Amino acid sequence: MPQFFSEKISNIGTVYVWKVTETEEELISLRKLSESEYLHLQLLKNPQKRRHWLAYRVLLGEAIGHDFEINYLKNGKPMLVHPQQFLSVSHSKDFAAIFLSETQPIGIDIEKISDRIQKVFPRFLNETEQKNSNLSDNSLLHFYWGAKESVYKQFHQHRLLFVEQIQIDIARWEDQTAIAHVKTANFQAKVHLIYRLIADYMLVCSY
Repeated sequence: MPQFFSEKISNIGTVYVWKVTETEEELISLRKLSESEYLHLQLLKNPQKRRHWLAYRVLLGEAIGHDFEINYLKNGKPMLVHPQQFLSVSHSKDFAAIFLSETQPIGIDIEKISDRIQKVFPRFLNETEQKNSNLSDNSLLHFYWGAKESVYKQFHQHRLLFVEQIQIDIARWEDQTAIAHVKTANFQAKVHLIYRLIADYMLVCSY
């Protein structure tokens, strides 16, 4: 599984992206599964989901350089308990991605860019974001989706509403950075975002 892209984000952590070219059998040969991992794999019936699940565990082992232990919250979020680091994962089609940080919660999303985003953007863009955006630009719309998905993962415990509670501000598209403002009745946060175009995929990270 060749490493396709990696980037150290300041003093926050490191992003890793792999292109998944292996079969399920080849991925299993690259990661010796524990009994609990094997049982979890058997619960996944979709072949692509099984490959994605195996792929991010293989790449996590390569990124950390030694064995690890993951627990899952009730909402399905993976938590890296050994070694104790913050972890966010994402996968889409041929790519799997992880974001690791020793210091703070983070989020990541990778998504293949497609025209289908045109049918769903009103579900995640508020009126201000729609007014200030070129709604015919699929890359931009995928950035917004990835940004809000990343922020949602970063603050998973708050179960944020994409339209009402996450506002994305882009200064200049060329800078590949943006800010997200999170606001609920009981919680507020200013979040930094980076985005990269990887082949025909949009990668977004939040911290």
